Amino acid sequence: WGNFWAKGHSTTFGPYYKDGYTSGYIANWWSTALDAHSNKDLRILEVGCGNASLVPCMLDLGVKGSYVGVDAAEISISDAVKKRINDNLNIVLRGNTGIEDFQSQHQFDLIGSVYGLEYSPLDQSLPKLRELLMTGGEINLLMHHSGSVITEMSVKAIEEFDFKQMETVIDKLTSIDH
Repeated sequence: WGNFWAKGHSTTFGPYYKDGYTSGYIANWWSTALDAHSNKDLRILEVGCGNASLVPCMLDLGVKGSYVGVDAAEISISDAVKKRINDNLNIVLRGNTGIEDFQSQHQFDLIGSVYGLEYSPLDQSLPKLRELLMTGGEINLLMHHSGSVITEMSVKAIEEFDFKQMETVIDKLTSIDH
């Protein structure tokens, strides 16, 4: 994922939604979640945020408060965010950090994840999210169901990846490099 985000993609859909999730079903889903909390400054946490995938929508809607995006990969602010950035929303990204390892002195009004949380160790990440959620707060998750084509493709790709062989190849390439 780090290589994918380094290419500057705004969302997991690569060249689709180049302007972030500002239209379509994900924007509608997130807008609805935000509407329930629209009367105050919000503390928002996005899990598996990539290059801050939900931020363009929030900036277009004039959301005020703070946003923290956490992702296990190396990430950065996308161009879709940069062209919208303003003083209403303080944006912090925490890359190279799994949600299960994320530490915060703050709790959050709203926690969201777009196809990200499902890749974490749920026995650790779900209790962590509960700990990070303010009383009266809300968690909104988009996830692939276990029988989806995406889930089946991911399982197949992982099963086909031979970690031991890859380790051997990397060791040999490192030897050649030295």
